[in-house]
Amino acid sequence: NPILSNSEGLVRNEAITTVSKLKLKSASPALLAILKDEKAGSARAAALRALGEIDSPELADAVAYGNTAKDTAIRSAATRLAAKVKPSGATGKLEATLAKGSVNEQQSALVALGELKDAAADKVLAAWLDKLLAENVSAALKLELLEAAAKRSDDAVKSRLAKFNESRPDPRQNFFALEPYAETLEGGNAARGKKVFFENVALSCARCHVVGGQGGEVGPALDDIGAKVDRDYLLESIVNPNATIAKGYDFFLITLKNGQGYAGIIKSETDKEVVINSPEDGIVTVKTADIKERIKGPSGMPPGLQLVATKNELRDLIEFLAQQKKPATKE
Repeated sequence: NPILSNSEGLVRNEAITTVSKLKLKSASPALLAILKDEKAGSARAAALRALGEIDSPELADAVAYGNTAKDTAIRSAATRLAAKVKPSGATGKLEATLAKGSVNEQQSALVALGELKDAAADKVLAAWLDKLLAENVSAALKLELLEAAAKRSDDAVKSRLAKFNESRPDPRQNFFALEPYAETLEGGNAARGKKVFFENVALSCARCHVVGGQGGEVGPALDDIGAKVDRDYLLESIVNPNATIAKGYDFFLITLKNGQGYAGIIKSETDKEVVINSPEDGIVTVKTADIKERIKGPSGMPPGLQLVATKNELRDLIEFLAQQKKPATKE
C-alpha cells in the first residue's frame, strides 16, 4: 500500500486507521513493515492493532514479533491479540504476563483472557476474582478483570462475579453511589481521555470547561485540577455534580418580567445590570430592573453523565484530568 509505505506522522496514523476501518487485508505487508520499522514510533503499535482488526494472515507472525519487542505499547497490543491467534499455551503466557508484566500488559492480558476460547482461561479469571473479593487486585486492573469475567459462561467465574457485584451498591437503586464506578479511578489512558474531554458529544466537557485555552468558561478552568483534588473528587463531580460546586460557579435561573429566562453563572453584576454566562446563550446582559426572579439552581453539570459514557471512557477522562497539574499560563 503506497500511502502506508510513503507516509509519516499523523498522515500515516490516519492511513492505518482507515485501513483498519475498511478491513483492507491487502495492506497486511505494509502494516507488518511498519511494525518492524524501529523508526516508526507509535505507528508500530497502531499497525499491530490494525493487523488484528483486519484479521490479517500475517497476524500470527506479527504477534510473535510483538511479544519480543522492547516497546511496552507493542507488547501490550500483542498480548491483547493472543485470543485471536490462539498460540500454543496462550493461557499460560497470559498468566505469566499477569504475574510480571507492566500495567498495560496486565490489562491486555485480562482482555485477552476474556476472549480466549479455552477453559484454562476460566480458572485464571476465577483465581483473580478470588483476589478481587479479598481486595488484593490493583485498582488499575479491576475494570479489565470485571469486563473479562462478564464475558465468560463458566459457573465458577459467574458465581464469583455475582458475589462481587452483590457486595456493592446497585446504581439503579442508589443513583449517586460512587462505589459501582470505583474501577474507573485508576488505569486510564490520558491521551484517550483528552479525546473524551474535547470530542465526546454526550459528555460535552469542553462546552463548559477550559483546558489549555480550549473550551467554554461556564464552569471552572481545569488546567490544574489534578493538583487541587484527588480522583475520588473527580469521579464524584461526574456522578454527583451537586455534591460540591466550585466557589463562584453557582448556577442561577433568572426569569425576566417579560417571561424570558436564562440559566448560567453570574459573571459580573452592578446595580443596573447582571452579566450571565450561559451554556445555552453565551454571554447575556440583562437590566436589573427587568429581573422578576432569581433562583439559585443545581450545578450546571447535569447528573447522570456516568450513564452516557462507558466505564473505559470515564476512566480515561479521570486519568486525563488527574494529570492536569499546571495552572494556565497568563498572556
